[in-house]
Amino acid sequence: MTDTSSTPQHLDISLEISPEAQLQLELMARHDPALTNAYMRMHISGKGCEGFKYSMGLAQKHPDDLEFTLWQKDELKIRACMDPFSANYLRQIKIDYYQAYDEEGFTITNCDENQFQGKFWLKDQSKIPHHLKKESKK
Repeated sequence: MTDTSSTPQHLDISLEISPEAQLQLELMARHDPALTNAYMRMHISGKGCEGFKYSMGLAQKHPDDLEFTLWQKDELKIRACMDPFSANYLRQIKIDYYQAYDEEGFTITNCDENQFQGKFWLKDQSKIPHHLKKESKK
């Protein structure tokens, strides 16, 4: 499922959600009262040489967060949010859900991850979010 229609117009995000993740999101929407006033927050939780690390979980929306619909079916809807820093790098997203013997959860794959490995910002400063760029002094 690719959905760009419900994302903010100034933010171009492409979401692909696996059937397993769609099923889990539907179960959550139908049976988890914690979702009533919460958002699924997707964010960058760290960085290593191989790229960013991502997290996803229930949270409250912050004033500067970008909001969009993560999943919707009939009257059911799950809202999501991202901070501006994460939204700058998470533009092509695949969301999956895994279940193992001792753990389960959502995974986020950034389809553009190969652009953000190592110290990518030193090679291409256009990849630095605008609000983090230092203004050059003349």
